[in-house]
Amino acid sequence: MLNLKEIRTKNKISQSKLADAIGVSRSTIAMWETGGSQPDNDNLKALSQYFGVTTDYLLGSQKNAKYLEEQLSGKEFALLGNFRELTPEDQEDVVSYMEFKKSQRGVKE
Repeated sequence: MLNLKEIRTKNKISQSKLADAIGVSRSTIAMWETGGSQPDNDNLKALSQYFGVTTDYLLGSQKNAKYLEEQLSGKEFALLGNFRELTPEDQEDVVSYMEFKKSQRGVKE
């Protein structure tokens, strides 16, 4: 779980609190964060819903709002409005569209 620890600490949530919220042990959360084990599909979905991110983001294969803030100009990001309130699927569409628009302008990353 490449991004679990990052998102958990960013939101100032302890392993114990997260574990209680999704119904697993604290040591299970620790194992996921260190790569000792992976959550099953139900737990992955629960984590996704708890943090309001996609499962792809948790697994490290999708960019998120932090990526957009770092890569886009302030003006571009402001146009997105309440990005974090979008559904994960809509967030993915926005990211894909913004990357497409950047590629059309010839912006190098």
